[in-house]
Amino acid sequence: MAPHKDKNPTLFERYYLKIGNFAGEKLLHAVMTQPKSKPTSLGVIFAYLIAGAVHVTSVVVLACGIWLAIAGWGNFFFMAAALLCLIVAWVTRPKQAPLPSHQAR
Repeated sequence: MAPHKDKNPTLFERYYLKIGNFAGEKLLHAVMTQPKSKPTSLGVIFAYLIAGAVHVTSVVVLACGIWLAIAGWGNFFFMAAALLCLIVAWVTRPKQAPLPSHQAR
């Protein structure tokens, strides 16, 4: 962050900018020179498995809710269970996170 144009930067601001630029350049150099990591690490595989299980569970709960509503038409308990399954499926459905305001163009 550059100091304001209408005033002279204080000693602290100059020092802060100098250290920030140095750290930024060092980080950029480290990121640019290290080899690309493979996204198939064990942690990434487990993350995809857990995410897949969550999405599959949501679809299974939806299917159970639809099946309960069709199979138990007229039975209060079946309809209540179907409604509960459909509500749980709606709440746990996959949602896309909104973009941050500075990227929403």
